[in-house]
Amino acid sequence: MRIVGSAAYLQDRARRRGGRALFLVVAGVVAVAAGFIAAQAPGATVLTSGFPAFAGFGAVVVGMLQGSAARRDADSAGAEAPVIAQLRARLSDDYLYLRNVVLPGRTTAADAVVLGPHGALVLGIYPTPGSFTVKGDDWFTGRGDSLEPLRESPSWRLARPLRGLQRLAVEEDLTGLPVNGAVVLARGDLAGAEKPSVAVVPASKIASYVEYLRPQDPEPLREPVQRLAGLLTPLAAGGPSTVESPTGDTAAA
Repeated sequence: MRIVGSAAYLQDRARRRGGRALFLVVAGVVAVAAGFIAAQAPGATVLTSGFPAFAGFGAVVVGMLQGSAARRDADSAGAEAPVIAQLRARLSDDYLYLRNVVLPGRTTAADAVVLGPHGALVLGIYPTPGSFTVKGDDWFTGRGDSLEPLRESPSWRLARPLRGLQRLAVEEDLTGLPVNGAVVLARGDLAGAEKPSVAVVPASKIASYVEYLRPQDPEPLREPVQRLAGLLTPLAAGGPSTVESPTGDTAAA
């Protein structure tokens, strides 16, 4: 399996976001403190005391959001390794793995897109450990009667890039190209699933799932898959300049 996109992309973005988060939080705290001090001065006005505090509070909130995004990037970067290991061990060079693909004309990004004889498979890599039960789009942790709902459904998170790629296939007239989606449990296991809106697959079984999607005669899909690869390869993290061979070496495309 060939891989396009820098393995360090998410780690680098996590560091950048973490740096911005620290700066914004510190600057925000300083601005809030300055506003409080200004409010104690004789003749202080609402503008001179309130504006720094308001701006500082906003900076702290944005900084916390950036910090949360940095943690998600760091978790996702570590979670991708077992998924790639499973795919690389089973899939030939007929398959192409694209990291962190930002779809053309859209702001949404897919964690990964796997192209090959099966068509296109959009992956949402879920890094959180645990045991999960899925009912439709609703996710729960635990087993049996002790189920706790997740605040954010990984199925819903995958829906945007999946629908975006399905629309792109229609716009580009890629007739008959199957575009499927799967949430991959990188560190967790599936306790049960009841009519999930997308496939939910443990990392240990993702290669088997890709092979299961392969039709008996994949030849009619070869041309539309190649066209889609040409569209998406420049949009993977790091672009086509970073291509990993099946051995894991990096070379120019």
